[in-house]
Amino acid sequence: MNEKHPILFCDGGASASTDEGLRLRWLCRRDFGALLALERAAFEFPWTRDEFEYCLRTRNFGGLVVERDGEPTGYLCFEARKRSFRLLSCAVAESERRRGVGTLLVRTLIERLDARRSKIACVVRERNLAAQLFLRRLGFRAVWVARDYYFKTNEDAYRMTYRADVAVAVDAAERTRRRLLSR
Repeated sequence: MNEKHPILFCDGGASASTDEGLRLRWLCRRDFGALLALERAAFEFPWTRDEFEYCLRTRNFGGLVVERDGEPTGYLCFEARKRSFRLLSCAVAESERRRGVGTLLVRTLIERLDARRSKIACVVRERNLAAQLFLRRLGFRAVWVARDYYFKTNEDAYRMTYRADVAVAVDAAERTRRRLLSR
């Protein structure tokens, strides 16, 4: 399958593999158990099964999973809006952090930027410095602070965006993606 679905973006159809046993593919229901465990380990207020199911059944929402040897090690959920993507949630197993899994997930989303959708936006907790630094390293910038954004804690959040010079971004994202997948 050479033609890409408007939201599906793994070359060659539904998945892409690496030499290190990593496989990038679409999120599906059978992943929920592993993703819920990743969520609980990564976040103080993890997503529920219902929130993952909502992403699967809603038209403009999607999710990617990276697995190693058949086990999910990271995921990313997003919403495709009219002019942008909204990164909703992303987590990587602690044992897989700093090994390119998160970068592969976010770069795959960056690869989809074009003249119509030229921005990725997300909201990051003020206390989540690791996520802020990770996204900054990938070219995201904090554009404003949302005061008392999280109702359970009244914690502030940073809205971070990635804006692409489309021609440059697509080319760079593809080179990075190929490099990560060829490891």
